[in-house]
Amino acid sequence: MPQQPVHVEIITFAHGNFESAMGDVKELLRHHDTETNRRPGRPSSRLEVLKRAAIIMSITAWESFIEDTIRACATSRLEDARCPADVGKWFNSVARRWLERKPKPPDLGTWAGAGWKTMLRDQLEDDLRSLNTPDSKNVANLSVRYLGVDITTKWHWGRTTSTVAAKQLDGLIRLRGQVAHRSRDVFTRGVAMRRNQALQSISLVTHLVRCTELALGTTR
Repeated sequence: MPQQPVHVEIITFAHGNFESAMGDVKELLRHHDTETNRRPGRPSSRLEVLKRAAIIMSITAWESFIEDTIRACATSRLEDARCPADVGKWFNSVARRWLERKPKPPDLGTWAGAGWKTMLRDQLEDDLRSLNTPDSKNVANLSVRYLGVDITTKWHWGRTTSTVAAKQLDGLIRLRGQVAHRSRDVFTRGVAMRRNQALQSISLVTHLVRCTELALGTTR
């Protein structure tokens, strides 16, 4: 079922933050290219940090975009909902977790009136705060739960299928983990990051953002 477009100011916030962050990523590569003057051969090891930072920041920009977009679209859905059935998967997911805590009868009062919306909103924020790996599986789970659609199935462009796009994202996130948490090991073993890897990370997350916006009807 197609998503209803959300408010212009909401999409501008998510998209604007992403574009600003990616501007910083591109600036890192410009510094790299200025230093190397695009000469062939392996650049100085001191420039490796620029490429590593570009990859890390690309994923950070993607993570922020996903958090901002899911929060904005889910909040919009919740505000428009007249009853729990309008956000059925989200409501059922939160209610199930709540019941697992074996609440007492008086606790039912927290769901009365508009209380159920507060419960759903609080769970949304908890889940977004705990998102530290914005891979395809986590994005799929969050989007199904809060938006009612698996947005990863909409990630396709040119000859890139949604399955390939998801694998590329997961591979990029694994690479981010390596350069963020094991950069010293990578460096001491003489394994250099390639400039093209940073360029591919920029291209991938930019395509993913575009496809996500198209799927949710949040394009400007």
